[in-house]
Amino acid sequence: MTETDVCNLALGMLGHDRAITGDFRTATSTEALRCRLHFDACRRRVLSRRDWMFAEERVTLYGAEGCGGAASVMQAMRLPGDCLNVIRAHLPGRETDPVGWEPRAGHAIACDRAPSVIVYIRDVTDMDLWPQQPLDAFAAELAASLAGALTASVEKTANAKKEARAVLDDATVWNARQFPRRVQDPRRYERSRS
Repeated sequence: MTETDVCNLALGMLGHDRAITGDFRTATSTEALRCRLHFDACRRRVLSRRDWMFAEERVTLYGAEGCGGAASVMQAMRLPGDCLNVIRAHLPGRETDPVGWEPRAGHAIACDRAPSVIVYIRDVTDMDLWPQQPLDAFAAELAASLAGALTASVEKTANAKKEARAVLDDATVWNARQFPRRVQDPRRYERSRS
């Protein structure tokens, strides 16, 4: 699916009868101009609202280049340019050993251990990498952003926002189902008591 397809999907959700032809980034129609104003912000907003599995990325930060040093010292490091949200930090190869971290100004993070693995949500700009459910949530968010300008109706705008929340909730359920199931030890309690 192309970026223009996402725009046309959003326009269709509004019941708009004019589609964008060609590349929406260069088209001169009113619809294309409106989509250009909201497209990137809506994409980042949808990605930032959930811990999407398809958008997870990991990066290891080391000593002076990364975050860390002494355990009691928090040192800042610049985050990758495509980082939208940091989800968690842990020791390399040991996901069950969390590392303390906090956001810093200037698109940076500070960690209390080095090296550390930072897990974050990246800004996925290639629409072909988006699964259908999050893509629908993105299109619904774009439709909600376009509704006021293209429909001039308070009621349609409110309905578009309500629909965007519902589609995002559906995509969230889909995303939760993508996580691998953990097999529980049936004798876990018994073993913990011995």
